[in-house]
Amino acid sequence: MISLYIQLNNQAQSYPLTTLSLDQLDHYLKAFVDCQRKYLSMRNNKQLQKFIDNFHEKQLFETISIYHLTIIDRNQYINRLMNIREKQATIYEELLMLEMRVLYKFLPKNFDQLE
Repeated sequence: MISLYIQLNNQAQSYPLTTLSLDQLDHYLKAFVDCQRKYLSMRNNKQLQKFIDNFHEKQLFETISIYHLTIIDRNQYINRLMNIREKQATIYEELLMLEMRVLYKFLPKNFDQLE
């Protein structure tokens, strides 16, 4: 424990203490707020799009249910809806993988060891 303290103390002495001006702090804080605002906006837009897609899907289902379609027509519409849902799931998986890759690049290398 003492050797760790000594190592940390040596490292702290080897790096000079620098201070940032108020303008620099202000600039970095504004950049951080802008980044967080963009992230929240993107997340909200994704949730809104998901809500719109679900609403549209329910409207289509109600439209199909109202009309007296033959079994063949009904099956065709259901198959089309299932294909659309499968494409949406594929696109969502690709988006999730892209987000994970981006996050992985920005996380520290020892992230898995952190608690």
